[in-house]
Amino acid sequence: SGQLAKDSSVYDIAVAHQGDITCYELRIPWSEIKGARPDVGAKIGLSLRLSDADEGGRFARINWGMGLDPAWSPASFGVLTLVP
Repeated sequence: SGQLAKDSSVYDIAVAHQGDITCYELRIPWSEIKGARPDVGAKIGLSLRLSDADEGGRFARINWGMGLDPAWSPASFGVLTLVP
């Protein structure tokens, strides 16, 4: 579990493995996204980081949007646009 997911009663996280492909799904309640509304065309600042360590010591990390490293910087977040 990552920093965002420390309170598992608030976020739903699912991980599915199929062969050498791993799919991660994260559901965040709208109540946790301050100032955002679930309207088509709404734009939300967002940055995500996924860190994964497979058995055998392989470690990988992927980022979407910037602003998480080396320090928290919302001005550098990516923009998520809601579509129908």
